[in-house]
Amino acid sequence: MSMALRGALAIPATAALGVVVLVALGAPPRLWGLNIAAAGAGAGLVLGLSRWGGLLWRRPMAVLLTAAGALIATALWGADLDGVRRWVPIGPLRLHVGFLILPPALAALAMAGPRQGVAGAALLGAALAWQPDAGMAAAFALGVTGIALVRRTASSGIGVAIAVMAAGVALMRPDPLEPVRFVEGVVPLAMTQGALVGAAAILALAAPSGVLALIARRRPDLAIVALPAALFWLGAAMASLVAHVPAPILGAGVSPILGYALTWGCISARRTGTDP
Repeated sequence: MSMALRGALAIPATAALGVVVLVALGAPPRLWGLNIAAAGAGAGLVLGLSRWGGLLWRRPMAVLLTAAGALIATALWGADLDGVRRWVPIGPLRLHVGFLILPPALAALAMAGPRQGVAGAALLGAALAWQPDAGMAAAFALGVTGIALVRRTASSGIGVAIAVMAAGVALMRPDPLEPVRFVEGVVPLAMTQGALVGAAAILALAAPSGVLALIARRRPDLAIVALPAALFWLGAAMASLVAHVPAPILGAGVSPILGYALTWGCISARRTGTDP
């Protein structure tokens, strides 16, 4: 089975587990219905990127600049909720830009040259601190750490230091937003419904990072992309357990599902590129 097909199956499978939890929690059909729709779109996105995602590897700096520009534009002009700007409104939806932008940005960062990598980490980290988005900044720092674990170069270590500092700045900035039911705090809520629902919630939350870590271990040629992605999704999951941060894939919201699809699309397109 090709990597693209595995990804196209992994997206709806993981999202379906999250939908089961949301239904058990009594979430409105509109919320989990959007998750189902996002899973279908995500499966198609994986298949499309597997064929046409070569630009990510041939022009990593262009991808990094685009990603940083999108995060900065969101910090300036995105939907404003009590001074926090992390979302872009599209029709009835509010898309969380970090979940959409950071997966391909991390893949491009992994393929960038030493100076490009340091500059990219600085731009992305600064944009996340500006929004502010402490959860995404922490997940991004873990993803950059994954790059350093594979590359083992001085420049990748500098990138980690920059990303960690940016996460620290984001954590220190005020975040007045209250948690949104069925988006944040989903695992504690699921635990109140019994062991079975709680276990399903934890499995849905852990599945993305676990599957990607397995790919990184079994496919050394894909480790440069898969390991940073695994740590990014692990960081996002952990942040959702300790702070008012969206529970990726598990909670209501299309952006994490589409972001996970972008992760798989980047991995599937890896064969079209070469290491710098």
